[in-house]
Parts: sequence; C-alpha cells; structure tokens
Amino acid sequence: MKKVDSQVEFIHNGEEIKATLSTYYDKGIERHSTIMFNYKDINVHISLDEDEKYYFVAPLHCRVLDKLGLDGYKKYEKYLSDIRTIEHNYIVVNDKVYNYYSKLISSSPKYYVVRLKMADGNYLDGTYKFMTVQDHGDKRMLLKNLQYQAQNYFKENKIEPAIECLNQEKTEEYQKKKKWINEVHESL
Repeated sequence: MKKVDSQVEFIHNGEEIKATLSTYYDKGIERHSTIMFNYKDINVHISLDEDEKYYFVAPLHCRVLDKLGLDGYKKYEKYLSDIRTIEHNYIVVNDKVYNYYSKLISSSPKYYVVRLKMADGNYLDGTYKFMTVQDHGDKRMLLKNLQYQAQNYFKENKIEPAIECLNQEKTEEYQKKKKWINEVHESL
C-alpha cells in the first residue's frame, strides 16, 4: 500500500488550521484517507470514510473538542472507532447488525465465499457480474459488496436480513454509540 501526504488547511472559528492529509492507495486505487492536525495542543488524527471530506469533518471534530473537552472527545473518538469497526466487520442494515456466512474455499489461490440470508429466504453473495478469481480472494471487498447489496435490497424491498443472522449484542452496542454521537452532533 502506498501513502501520499498533502499539506492542507481548513477553517474553524475563523482560524486557518494546517493539517496533513494522508491518502492510501492499493494497486493505484484510493483506499482511504486520514487527516492529522494539532488543535489546542491536542494531536487529532481522523480516519475518513470514502464519502467524507476533510474540510467538513476536521472542523466538526474541533467543535466537539470545544464542547466536550479532552475527556469527552476521547469518548467521542472511541465511539466513532467502535462504530467503524462494527461497520467494517459485520453487515449493518437499518441500524441493526447482522452476522454473515464466510468460508475460505481455497487457499491457493485464495477464494472466499460470503453469503447473507434475507428475511424472505433469498441469499445475497457479495459478488458482481464481472468478478475474477482474484476478486474472490479479497474478503474485505466481498464483504463491502455484500454490505452494499444488503442495504440496497432493504432500500428497494423493505426486507432486512433474516432474524437468525441478527447479532443482538452488537446491535445494542451500535445503536447506543450511534445515538450518543448523534446527540453530540445535534448539541453543537
């Protein structure tokens, strides 16, 4: 994986804050970005989702720091990290967390099968039309596709994954932490 650093600025409360935006590439494809900056003598490091722009997210984190102080901000960071971990390791549909089936069929070359049963009995498999054998070796990509398929299936059909796939403990954790984050954002 290749990392490219860029020096950027953003505005918070009329002040220009300098930051380092790091973009990570794998095989020439952008995978994710992080931004680092110092605010009130606190080093802030934010992992950005694909659809997030640093010039919106960084000032938001500054406002959270202003509102909650350092201890509150640490809780905020922890909750965001926990939410991202759940979203990267499980299927999340309609703010509920689901387990999925995953099996390594072949180790040379790697070939994964992922699958999710929906409440109507249909199965989603994380594949797409022009997948190669190499694509089946990328479990993270298959999971991401399965997540997209499950969310899209729910959006189009209003059908969630099957109840036996529901991870109640992770759902409660996810909803609690997401509610707290949303309350913080609404209070800003």
